[in-house]
Amino acid sequence: MARNSDDRSLFLRTLAEYPYIYYAAKKAGISPATIHRWMNSNPDFKKEVQKTKREGLMNQNEKVEMVLVNSALKGSMTAVKFYLTHNSKKYRPTRPAFPPPAISAEEREMYRVVYAWAVQNKPMPIETRERIMRAFKKHGYFDGTGGLTEVFKQKFGFFLEGEGGSEKEKTSDFNGM
Repeated sequence: MARNSDDRSLFLRTLAEYPYIYYAAKKAGISPATIHRWMNSNPDFKKEVQKTKREGLMNQNEKVEMVLVNSALKGSMTAVKFYLTHNSKKYRPTRPAFPPPAISAEEREMYRVVYAWAVQNKPMPIETRERIMRAFKKHGYFDGTGGLTEVFKQKFGFFLEGEGGSEKEKTSDFNGM
């Protein structure tokens, strides 16, 4: 039993430094399956593992934050941008506002559906895409080459601002319909 107690202590010390059960177990020379067996058979050990893991993650986060801050202070613009956008409301990117009231209810719904799918970063179902395409064509939002018309840009320009790529790239999901 003393061996198990020593192994558990060694694992918990290692887990505090490397807060990932699999990695800490391997580093301590103990099978991860053994750790999970101990956790399943001993609720107190399981709580201690969870507590140590939380504390280890907090410590690790602080170390990584210091690396980030040091990189920013050394002039890494990527680190500066990341740090500011995640630590100051002033530098957080803003989401496009909902469409101005000058558009119809159908156009508002079309915008809502397209925006919802864009936020999910998932492909739009064919039926939804066809319905949106019919509405886009009905309102004259596409030119003959599949690009966006000036009418679309005037009504939805606020949505396109800050988005990367050309209008053709932004509508590439709809081309060929």
